[in-house]
Formats: sequence, structure tokens, C-alpha cells
Amino acid sequence: MLVRGAARPPGRKANTLQHSPTSELYVVESDSRMRDSLSSAFALAGYHVVAFAEAKTFIAAARMRTPAGVVLDFHLPDRSGLVVLDELDAKQYPAPILMTSANSNIACAIKAVKNGAFDYLVKPFDVAGVVASVAKAIQDFGKVRGHSEGRHARLEFNGSELLTSRERTVLTEIAGGSTNKETARRLCISTRTVEAHRARAMEKIGAKNAMHMMRIILGADASPI
Repeated sequence: MLVRGAARPPGRKANTLQHSPTSELYVVESDSRMRDSLSSAFALAGYHVVAFAEAKTFIAAARMRTPAGVVLDFHLPDRSGLVVLDELDAKQYPAPILMTSANSNIACAIKAVKNGAFDYLVKPFDVAGVVASVAKAIQDFGKVRGHSEGRHARLEFNGSELLTSRERTVLTEIAGGSTNKETARRLCISTRTVEAHRARAMEKIGAKNAMHMMRIILGADASPI
């Protein structure tokens, strides 16, 4: 079901968006109160919000038109948000898709980023914080992709060919001495998302622990310690 875009309260002017050629934002949320809350907050931030209560109409709209960004609920009435990511081929979708969920389990975050989510935001959250996260994601979406294809793409070590560009980016930041929180701040994603990318990358390259991961990346004796 398509829900009418949120209108700004009378007398309130939207902030002028400078970071994207389109200010249209898709909010896909099954809970009506959360959907209204997010829609109102994004409208006040200057976005033209198109809200959806279920996946079917959202997928149809997303295939017809590319918004500046998408906020996607993990649990939708007609299908899982993970299935939606897969159906949209989220890894190749030309806008950032931020998944929201009440499940803080790292396994869920890993599944989301594996299926192409740009970020994973855990409920309950501060709506203003979500607006800020989306703004950063939109602003840095192309920049981060280009960065991943540039300096970070040159990171080569045993097993590096198995990694996605985002996983390489995360490991490069960590190998350079950044903490998970610092990496999250630099890449404009949540710490949980960084942890998910790091866990998947470690699994792919066969790293048993953090020290073993560093030894593999730096080309030292790759035996686990």
C-alpha cells in the first residue's frame, strides 16, 4: 500500500537540501506510527517523502524511479526486508538503502549488509538521529563507492578477491589503525554495520581472530595465534 507523502506543518519551511539531485525519499515501514513519525521528520528536513506500508508497491515504485535514499523496515507484512533487498539487487541499486530493525543481533546485521543494505539501524532509535544518518548516507553514497574502487580497491592479500568493495574498505580502515567506531564515522555508517562487514570479511579470509586478520592483511605469517 502506498501512503501519501508527509506534508509539512503550516508555517514550517523545509530545510534546503544541497546534497542530492533529488530530495525524494522512500520510507517503507509497516508500523503506522513509526511510518508517520519518520515521514514527518524527513519532510521537516526538506525531503519529499513517499511512504509505503508494504513491500509490493515499494518495489514497483523503486524499479520505476530512483529516490535519493530508502529507509526500509526489516519486518514487512508481505515479505522480509531481506527478500526486498534481494529482489531489488540492492548491491547494485543506485541509492543507499538503510534497513531498520528491532533486532540488534549481529547475525541480522550481517544478513542485511550481505544483501546490500548500506546501513543497519537498530530500533528503538532517535528519529532525529535517523534523519542525520540518512542525510550522511545520501551525501557520501557515491563518494564511498568511488573511494572503495580507488585506494581501498588496491588492498591485496590472501583471500582479498573474495571480499566486496565495502568489506575491503572496512578492513583497510581497521588495518590503518581505526576502531570500529572511527571506521563507522568515516564511512558514515553505524558501528553495527561495520561489525557486520568485519565479521563477514574475517569469515571469508579465514581469520580466526583480530590478530590473525591483521597478519593476513599485512602479509605476515598467516598462522592464527
